[in-house]
Amino acid sequence: MIVMIPHTFGRYLNFNCHLHILVSDGGLDEDGTRWRRRVPLEKEALMPMWRSAIITFLREAAQAGILDTEMSHGA
Repeated sequence: MIVMIPHTFGRYLNFNCHLHILVSDGGLDEDGTRWRRRVPLEKEALMPMWRSAIITFLREAAQAGILDTEMSHGA
C-alpha cells in the first residue's frame, strides 16, 4: 500500500512543493484476498525507475501546458 501526501509549503509557510510518501511493508495478493508481509523492495532497483517515471510525468505535463514552468515561457 502507498499513501502520498502533496505539500506546497514548508515549516515556515514558504513555498516548498514536495511529497510525503509512505510505503507499507507488505501488500495484497494478486487476487486481493490476503495480506502478504514483507514484499521484497530493492531500493537500488526501484529508485532509477521512480526517477524516470517522475521526470517523464513532469515533462509530459509541461508539454501539455498543465505544468507552468520557466521553460514554458521560453526562459
